[in-house]
Amino acid sequence: MKKRVVKMVMLFIMGVSLVGCTGKTADEFVGRMESVNNKKHNDMTMDISLSDIEVTTENSKNPMVNMLVTQLKETKISIHNMRDSKEDSLVETNVQFDLMGMSIPMSLVGSVKKTPKMYLSTDSLSSIMEIVQSISGETLPVDQETLNSLKGKYIDISDLSENQNKTNTLTDLGKELSVNEKFNQAYAKEVVSYIKSLDANTFEKKDNKITHTFTFDEIKEMIKLSDKVIKSNDEFKTMDTTDSKTVIEDLVKGFKDVSVKLAVDTKKNAMDFKINMKPAEDANASGLKKLVMYIKVSSKSSKETVTLPSKGQIISSEEVNKLISSGQQTTNISDEEFSDFLKATKAGKENGTITEEVQKEILEAYKGILTDEQYRQLEEALK
Repeated sequence: MKKRVVKMVMLFIMGVSLVGCTGKTADEFVGRMESVNNKKHNDMTMDISLSDIEVTTENSKNPMVNMLVTQLKETKISIHNMRDSKEDSLVETNVQFDLMGMSIPMSLVGSVKKTPKMYLSTDSLSSIMEIVQSISGETLPVDQETLNSLKGKYIDISDLSENQNKTNTLTDLGKELSVNEKFNQAYAKEVVSYIKSLDANTFEKKDNKITHTFTFDEIKEMIKLSDKVIKSNDEFKTMDTTDSKTVIEDLVKGFKDVSVKLAVDTKKNAMDFKINMKPAEDANASGLKKLVMYIKVSSKSSKETVTLPSKGQIISSEEVNKLISSGQQTTNISDEEFSDFLKATKAGKENGTITEEVQKEILEAYKGILTDEQYRQLEEALK
């Protein structure tokens, strides 16, 4: 259910972000929305944050819940997407996750031609390792020298796929991206028609901002538009979609109210979304009473270029695993500790608590930790 609701929210945001001009009351409103997504604007930024979280009275008395709420309010996601100013198919996406007092960067660069290519920067591995250390309280499993050797490297995303026929997989992905683009444009046209039909009095202009609050009913009507678009083109029937009726049913089960206040700037290429969500009481085991999310989208034209990694910068996932394995800090187990562990293992084997599946897990977990002799004794004890 949650996955479908998330898809609904993204569909709504995407729909209102791609609309073109109208000729009626909402003309300037959607005209400014269109300017944000102007194809000439190759530099787009999206900032997402939680501004307000309210829990039930009972949960608000719990200090752990209050601490978690405070940390969640500090959660931010910043997405910066850049298309090459000369070659439209070259793209670079940088994402910054700020959560629980920690920052996690992620960087992707690639080409979205007929056979797309996408590369993941390994620079974020160091940050991820440090976060794991912070959470676990243990020292880094990989030495700094190894992490430094991965700086400036990229992993081919297709290399992570288990599918052996990667060329066909990439070709299929290229077709999917093309179909999705067509769907987005067709859906945006339907959104335009719907916004044109809304009451002119629901649009308010103040200073350089025009605002409209999409009600729960309006949001549901906009979701229904996706079915109309899918039926309009046989290509869209192959998309991974869920009928709007099912999405709306899940939405109503999960929330008693959802509204989106959208403010467009008439002087800048920017839009501000304020999303208010009130979970349904009978579907709210978490004690969440209200959630307010802010999304700011802005765009501009840039002369920046995107450079794909050179052959020497590309590293396979297998090579990354080898580097990490070779750079792992050794963990010594004393003979006394191993003797106690071996006795416990034999006892577990005898009383049946260590099944064949558990045996495999134990052998796999301790293979890189024990000495060759210790590992041989462990194998013998598990026979």
